[in-house]
Amino acid sequence: AARRRPAEPRLVDSRQETPSCGQPPDGVLRFRGLHPRDGDMRILLANETGAVPHLGCRAVADAHARLLGRAGHRVVDRLFLNAMRSHEAGSDEDVVAAIERDDALIARLADVDAVVVNGEGTIHHGAGRGWLGLLEVAQRLGKTTLLVTAVLEETTGFASMWPRLTDCTVREPRSWDAARRLGA
Repeated sequence: AARRRPAEPRLVDSRQETPSCGQPPDGVLRFRGLHPRDGDMRILLANETGAVPHLGCRAVADAHARLLGRAGHRVVDRLFLNAMRSHEAGSDEDVVAAIERDDALIARLADVDAVVVNGEGTIHHGAGRGWLGLLEVAQRLGKTTLLVTAVLEETTGFASMWPRLTDCTVREPRSWDAARRLGA
């Protein structure tokens, strides 16, 4: 029997005013801020779920890497699910300070042009603070920052980080409203 090819990944067109799925009108798949004309950007893909034994998580991780590659960028480093757990305790300032004290992590950030955090299922109800802190620190280091595939529900904190995101894509309308309230 012939095997069916999986459908092409779908990407939110973040240029529109409402969430949508599918290809942008010009047919170029991209995240805002990471267009091929930006050149060969070195990407740290954070909260990477490809090692999780769940088909959906693996598909999302694969789609992110493929879409970034098609745009001419390279995923040169990855932080996997739960990698930031030890940096999440305390206030926003405590989270940022813990990340800034992590010399190995700061060295990894220094070696990339952009940080893309997969918000898939981890940044809601007070969880995922380490990923938000990572975005804050990356911004302080002058990196391009993106939060993609996010579910944002009962998410607070890191007020100065949200408006400085290069792009923020969400999975559903409630998260769209939350992203707007947060200033993304």
